[in-house]
Amino acid sequence: MDYEEYKKFIEENANKEEREAIRVVDEILRQHIDRTWAEYSKSKAKFFPRFVFNGDKERIEMDLLIVLEHPKQRYNRKIGVEFKETDADKVITQAIIRRKYVDYMYIATKDIPFTYKEVFLLSYFGIGWIIWKEDFAKMIFPAKYTTTEYMFEEIINLAIELKLREKQKEIEEKVSNIVKKVSTLDRFIHKQKP
Repeated sequence: MDYEEYKKFIEENANKEEREAIRVVDEILRQHIDRTWAEYSKSKAKFFPRFVFNGDKERIEMDLLIVLEHPKQRYNRKIGVEFKETDADKVITQAIIRRKYVDYMYIATKDIPFTYKEVFLLSYFGIGWIIWKEDFAKMIFPAKYTTTEYMFEEIINLAIELKLREKQKEIEEKVSNIVKKVSTLDRFIHKQKP
């Protein structure tokens, strides 16, 4: 559906958490259309509310998927949005899970305080945050573009970390054996003294 169809859909079917969805979408479009060099337009944007797809191991529903089409197809962008009123932990968890399926991921919450941990998680995973209240929406920070290269780096980093943990165990065992031998040698030497 296009922007006007989505607007009508929200007017007729919005959940409590989607009350200000149009204002949230306007903030996202302002970020990705008005503040970019790319040739995107609001009129060509496609909206898929409550988009359902099969993830790696489970069926996943995204509150909103926006597709920005570009004359050069390789620049088409997928933007995911998760709406919640106040449940920060849940919306962040949902956004992290859905992050790898889109180019940009956003959460939209009421104007609630976040802890440093929550802000850190959003920053680490490049998830944007928009706050909303009645007749108002404001982007706190934009989402970071995720490339497959970024995902590849994450997988490599995980593999390196797992290998380092394995090596750490080997080293700890060797050090433990050396400490035991030194301790045994110390006891032997102390017994031999006249």
